[in-house]
Amino acid sequence: TICETYDTSAGAVAHMDLYRFEDPSEWEGAGLDDETSRCALTLIEWPEKGAGFVAHPDARVVLARPTAQDLRLALGADFGAGADDLRAATFFFADPETAREFRGRWG
Repeated sequence: TICETYDTSAGAVAHMDLYRFEDPSEWEGAGLDDETSRCALTLIEWPEKGAGFVAHPDARVVLARPTAQDLRLALGADFGAGADDLRAATFFFADPETAREFRGRWG
C-alpha cells in the first residue's frame, strides 16, 4: 500500500511509502495530494521517488543502520531553505561520526 491513513485525537496522519514508484508522476495518479491536504501530519518514506510532486519538507528524519547492532538517527528541520539545502537546519546526532556523514551528504 502506498498510503495508510490513521485517525488520531490530534488529526489524521498519513504514512506514505513511495519506494515502488517507477516515475514521480505516479504521485498524481495515486491521489496523494488529497491525502496530504486533509492530514495534520504526513510522513513520507523515499520522498525522492516523488520528486517534483512531493512538497518541501518541514522536517527530515534519517535512519541509518551501518551494522545490525548500530542504529543511527539524524533529525533536521528546514523552514525555508531549498529542498536539498539543509544547511540552515538544526541537527541532533547520536555520535560525531553520524554528524560528519550527514553533513557530508546534506551540509
